[in-house]
Amino acid sequence: MEFAAGQVDYDYEIKASDGAILNRFAEVDGESVEIGNAPADTAGEDATQAGGQQAESTAPSGSAAAQSTTAAQTTAAQNGNSGSSSITLEKAKSIALGHVGLSASDVRFTKAKTDQDDGVKEYDIEFVSGNYAYEFEIRASDGKIISYDREQAETKGTTASGSTAAAKYIGVDKAKSIALKDSGVSASNASFVKAKLEEDDGIYVYEIEFYSGGMEYDYEIDAKTGKILDRSAERADDD
Repeated sequence: MEFAAGQVDYDYEIKASDGAILNRFAEVDGESVEIGNAPADTAGEDATQAGGQQAESTAPSGSAAAQSTTAAQTTAAQNGNSGSSSITLEKAKSIALGHVGLSASDVRFTKAKTDQDDGVKEYDIEFVSGNYAYEFEIRASDGKIISYDREQAETKGTTASGSTAAAKYIGVDKAKSIALKDSGVSASNASFVKAKLEEDDGIYVYEIEFYSGGMEYDYEIDAKTGKILDRSAERADDD
């Protein structure tokens, strides 16, 4: 019995009465080599291995198939996860921290969520460190920073005693607590989308926004006194 696989020709002598292999040869580039006396059920494996070895030895190293495989392996290694088409939220946070040279222990995250902008998936990352608040938009597909902003947070200068004016502010957590108490919403039922210190006509206020039970709540709270300066509540699906 003779047959070919790839560029290898095989020649087998098989006993008709019981199917036992009497002789087997593989011919490569005109040179005949005896395969050896293996059990009959390994004949196909021998042929496959021999054919695979020949194909590997004769395939040009610069072939399109080889280049394609190498490129795919390189891309997978760079991504760190060949089975994922986008970075994770934790990776996005790491990218943001690396951009400003901070570690997770140096900051307090105020927002870390997935968003869509014109059909493009991105991550909104916000955190506070020292006297500064940082905001990032990071594209999920490749981790590219789409936008970045840094602004001064809870500070307005230094007093004669050396303590910052931030000590006079109630703090963002207190402002959130005031808003929740006024709205009658518990912290466990609220989903905050904004909680930050901003200046409004020379007055520092906390802008607090959160969702609960299909409602959207917006608050402006005086950063020094905790007084509610403005509030609104409307259905989340209203324009």
